[in-house]
Amino acid sequence: MTDRLGLSYRVPDLREPVAFSLLVDGIYRRDVLEVVLELLPESGTFVDVGANVGAFALPAACRVGQHGRVVALEPSAPVFQCLRANAAMNGLSNISTIEAAIDEVDQPRLDQLLIDANIRHVDVIRIDAVGLEARVVESAMTLIVRPEPPVFVFESTGHDDAQRFLMEQDYTLWQLSAYRRRRPPLTAPVTTGTTTIIAKRV
Repeated sequence: MTDRLGLSYRVPDLREPVAFSLLVDGIYRRDVLEVVLELLPESGTFVDVGANVGAFALPAACRVGQHGRVVALEPSAPVFQCLRANAAMNGLSNISTIEAAIDEVDQPRLDQLLIDANIRHVDVIRIDAVGLEARVVESAMTLIVRPEPPVFVFESTGHDDAQRFLMEQDYTLWQLSAYRRRRPPLTAPVTTGTTTIIAKRV
């Protein structure tokens, strides 16, 4: 299938939410994607943890251009095969695909994987880890303590550990809707419902 941006996708199952959105709407989570692309500079670096078939990674690769880098991590083997195929099918040589689950205890840390890929600076990290966002965020500590730390974009599903951790690291957090409307940031973690969080050090 082809999305609104002209990018082609192979998907494992059209009933899967990302694939279904691409089929019906031609885009997945347009509101989040627009913010991610706005945050990414040309020649920048984007890391997508839980990349699925590449609905964020592929547009991000187009945004950062040939001198930018995208690292897309996906733990599910069948979905990963589609992700890797989609990067190749669209001729996006600036995407590195890794089959890994950063949120699992026995998996390598995110910052170590990036060092192994010769990446020292990251502009934006998007996380879709189904309630285990805190583990992913904490595994990026080497990046967080740097003078220009990454912006984090992640789904919060009632677990506030990732939010609290980032606040402790002097990050400022917004709910997606507030960030898009240039409203004031959060003064405390969101602990109910599902919401997208934008976290950046300002």
